[in-house]
Amino acid sequence: MSNATKFLLLAFSLGITCLLIVYFKRVADVGFDASNIAVEHLNEFNKELSESDLTMYDGYEVTGSDVVNLIKKQLGSFGAAEAAPLYVYVKTNNAENTYQNGALITKIQDFSSTQYVKPVAKFNCSIVRDLNDVIIGITFQQK
Repeated sequence: MSNATKFLLLAFSLGITCLLIVYFKRVADVGFDASNIAVEHLNEFNKELSESDLTMYDGYEVTGSDVVNLIKKQLGSFGAAEAAPLYVYVKTNNAENTYQNGALITKIQDFSSTQYVKPVAKFNCSIVRDLNDVIIGITFQQK
């Protein structure tokens, strides 16, 4: 083989190698983009799943017993000196109350208390979020 043929063969091999490198880099970039999108969707799904016990009330009409059960579930483990990560605002026909811990749970079932929530009363619910789209409160307004 002459030197010219060897040179052409080397140049051709080098060109094919460069094309293969560029092709595999593009394939890798597409793969990374697809995996980033998948991770983003998975994170969004996890967020929705973790908030589902609260968001199931958003925009719906619920009964007073649902309100009481939610307060017990979300705030019941927090004592009078503690503040839960979210608050529950309840507006009845008689009063407006904001609950931030489980200190008043017994009063929401006491007929003589201003915190009393009638179990058969109907309430409209809405979720309150902060600027970071984190749930910070739930509001119930009696119909």
